[in-house]
Amino acid sequence: MRIVLISLPDSTERRDAARKQFGDTGLEFEFFDGINGRTATTPLFDSIDEASYLLNAGRLPSKGEIGCHASHRAVWKYCIDLDEPVIILEDDAKLESNFAAAAKQVETLISDYGFIRLQHLRHHPKKKVCNAGDFELFYCEKYPHGAVGYAVNPAAAKALYEHSSTLTAPADKFIKNFWQHGQPMYCLLPESITPGILNEESTIEGRDKPPSSLALRLKRIGFKLGSAIKRAAFNRAHGPR
Repeated sequence: MRIVLISLPDSTERRDAARKQFGDTGLEFEFFDGINGRTATTPLFDSIDEASYLLNAGRLPSKGEIGCHASHRAVWKYCIDLDEPVIILEDDAKLESNFAAAAKQVETLISDYGFIRLQHLRHHPKKKVCNAGDFELFYCEKYPHGAVGYAVNPAAAKALYEHSSTLTAPADKFIKNFWQHGQPMYCLLPESITPGILNEESTIEGRDKPPSSLALRLKRIGFKLGSAIKRAAFNRAHGPR
């Protein structure tokens, strides 16, 4: 199964670390040149919905976040064009010792389940779907933040791509709002990907939230309540019985 690692072309330290990790596993991978939102000269989305972004993130998008989301979106388009599933990693991903085994299991599952997370779920609610070798596949009733490692098939990539032409949230927040793009979320546990030490030195600036007004805080409370209702309805329709 093709493994794609998103990385800015000039991120030499991260690329060197990735080469070493994959050299130790014996797995092949390819770099996918990420988009630097700070230097991009053409629009990366059809539009930016600042009102929705404020509700989702509590702040307006930084150029780095715009580039990050555009990079994931470009890989989704790549998956569609290839017409084959891919494992998508960010360049700060740390491969756990079970990653090769997890990738093998994902290859057998992805055609049926569409989107499979390789990071942990923390304590988010989930329902077991099946055993997969030394792993277990779970349906995510609530999806956490993080887009360091996941797999998609072309149908799932198309759902994500087509619903993200307008920027409404950071990449991981958009992915976790599955009732918006319509793709059920699954996770293979135990985790085989964790954010590496380079995750602490993110290339995405502007994630700190400035103090928000009372009006925005109240709007976000209402937005989160509405999202919880939509999430519950989606789970009733798509979750395992």
